[in-house]
Amino acid sequence: MLWNGTITVIENEKELRYWRNSYGLLGIILGVELPLVKRTQFQMYDSKKRQFNWTEREFWKYIKEDGDADIPTDVPKTGEKWGLKGSRTGLAGEFFVEWLSMEEGMAQMVGVLQKSGKNATQIDYETKKRVTWSKPTEVAKNYEELLSELVDNGHWGNKDSYTKASRANGFTKLQLPPISSIEVSNVNQAIDLHSLLQSVHGMPLVGQYVARYGLAKQLSAATLDQVPVLLETLREKVNDGFFLTNAPIALISAWFVEPEKAFQLV
Repeated sequence: MLWNGTITVIENEKELRYWRNSYGLLGIILGVELPLVKRTQFQMYDSKKRQFNWTEREFWKYIKEDGDADIPTDVPKTGEKWGLKGSRTGLAGEFFVEWLSMEEGMAQMVGVLQKSGKNATQIDYETKKRVTWSKPTEVAKNYEELLSELVDNGHWGNKDSYTKASRANGFTKLQLPPISSIEVSNVNQAIDLHSLLQSVHGMPLVGQYVARYGLAKQLSAATLDQVPVLLETLREKVNDGFFLTNAPIALISAWFVEPEKAFQLV
């Protein structure tokens, strides 16, 4: 429904782009029709985390060879000058890169990848077995449990569903992921990460130093280590391509760009 009350069907892709982030200013969306693709075989898995010199060649080598990205060879500035091709069997991929904990000039990456149909033959790099490709048992029950799971709403100290908590406050509390390089007893997921960060930033000089040179590096590195854990959890429950179920208070930005501009922007 448009701003003047008239109802119209919008199918033009260019016009749809404006509605994605219109916040109701253009009108109200009364209904959505989506074309669905049936996938009888589907895999979601992580690529092995690697550390390498941060160069354009190594960046595209990881995405194309480790990530099996389906990028045509004629797309410029995507590693073609080094002969990088890969299998191109990937359906989709989301890559995470981390520099903060690394030595200068180095980076580490991990990818969350998908394959489907005849290409869903990925072998897990640790177990050496084929990654789960079918619908999990009791998938409907698992979805219901995920939707009804209670989380700390991050504000009043009680628990709500993630949907209610995130809409009320914009975030939920997140527990501290295990960090193997910190050898301190009782440092585990029982620690409230949100409260910890607030406490650290509350100490003017010491807090800034600890956050910048210690805690920030540890948490940055731990983020990549958590990706396979989160992915495996949801793969066993629903295997639908999504690997995150809730998020802490955070500032996130995203851009959609042509592949040839990716390394320069990163």
